[in-house]
Amino acid sequence: MSSGKKKKPVVIPNYCGFTEEEMFALYRIKSSPWFWRQKAEELKYAADLLWPIALKRLNNISSSIKRKKDVDFSNLPPETFSTAKGLLGFSLECLFKASIIRDNPNFMDNGQQDNQMHTHNLVKLTEIGKIVLTREEINVCQVLTDTMYVDFRYPIDREIKLENGSVSIGRNIIDVGNELYDKLHGTVDQIHTAKGEVIKFGRSTAKFAPLKKMEKQLKKK
Repeated sequence: MSSGKKKKPVVIPNYCGFTEEEMFALYRIKSSPWFWRQKAEELKYAADLLWPIALKRLNNISSSIKRKKDVDFSNLPPETFSTAKGLLGFSLECLFKASIIRDNPNFMDNGQQDNQMHTHNLVKLTEIGKIVLTREEINVCQVLTDTMYVDFRYPIDREIKLENGSVSIGRNIIDVGNELYDKLHGTVDQIHTAKGEVIKFGRSTAKFAPLKKMEKQLKKK
C-alpha cells in the first residue's frame, strides 16, 4: 500500500562549487585520449602482476601431473589466468576508445559518451575506430572480449553455448595482446582543452601545469 509520500529527486552534490559550464569543461578534458591511456596503463600494470602468478600455478600443476603426483590445490594460489586476460582486454579497450576519441572528439560532447562507445567488444571498437588489425590480433581480441564478458567476472555464462566458438591463435594470447598494446600506446597522448584545442602531453609532467592550474582555480570558486 502506498504511503502517499512523493519521492524526492536525487540530487548529486557539487562539493567543488563548479558551474555547469565548468563541469562540462572538466569532463571534456578528463575524457581526452591521454586519460584513457592512463587508465589503460593502470589495468595493464595489474595484468602484468598477475600473469607470472598464473604461469607459476600452471607450471606447478603440470609438473605434478608429469611426475604422476596428486595435485594439492590447497597449497596453490587462486587461479588468476582469466583475471590477467580480462585486465589486458580492458586495457586494450581503453586504448581503442582513446584512439576513437582522438579522431572523433565529438564522441564526448555534451557531457556524455556517444552510444557507440558503450561496448566492451574489442573487435567492434576497432571497427568504429578504423583500427587496422592482423588476423591474429582480431582472434586475440575475440578471445579477450569473451573473457571480459564472462570469465573475468563469473564462473559460467548465462547459458550453454553449443556452437563452436573456438579461434586459432598460434601464439601466446598475452604476447599478442602486449604487442598490440605497445603499438597503440604511443599514439594516444593528446589532451582536449575546454575550448576544443588539442595538446600533446607525451610523458612530460611539466605540461600538466595548465591543467592543474585550471583545476585549482575551479575549486576556489
